[in-house]
Amino acid sequence: MLILFFSAFQQMNAQKAETEDPAKVKSKGFQKTANPYIHYVYINGFKNYTVEKLEGKETGFHELRFHHVFSAMYTRQLMFDNFGKWQKEIEILGTEPMLVWRDIKLLKNSKETFTVFAGGISEWKEKYASISVFDSKRNDCLAENHPLRKQLIQFFSEKIWNLADAKAFEKVFHERNSKDLKNK
Repeated sequence: MLILFFSAFQQMNAQKAETEDPAKVKSKGFQKTANPYIHYVYINGFKNYTVEKLEGKETGFHELRFHHVFSAMYTRQLMFDNFGKWQKEIEILGTEPMLVWRDIKLLKNSKETFTVFAGGISEWKEKYASISVFDSKRNDCLAENHPLRKQLIQFFSEKIWNLADAKAFEKVFHERNSKDLKNK
């Protein structure tokens, strides 16, 4: 009886979610899910994006999150497709590592170089691909007052909408896992 009540309560909360018309979302397609929290995932697209302020022990930074993506690897893939293999991996408990690119020239109309952290989460209640960007002076480029914030959000949005096939990225990404296992 208690299990039945809990199940009905979960379904009620999930159904309170906003109605979603996947045909109105810019993408190359969508897939309906059985997940009551994420009704659709978008192929080369996303439902929406948010910029979240994350607080660390000493300082905070902003993370751009593309929600309801088909793959939480989209930001890692777009960086690989455009700038090659990453320079560093940051292991995160319970998820794939965050990949880091340094001294990357992202914007054609700017001489500025950036450090980019690409990550993502694929969990029951949320699924997103994420990116954090810092300029050569280590300023948080996704902070509300940064002059390149809007350009960078547009840049990453367009790159997701125009992603190529993921095979090249997946090959390099998964090869690193097999090399790590062989070295242990």
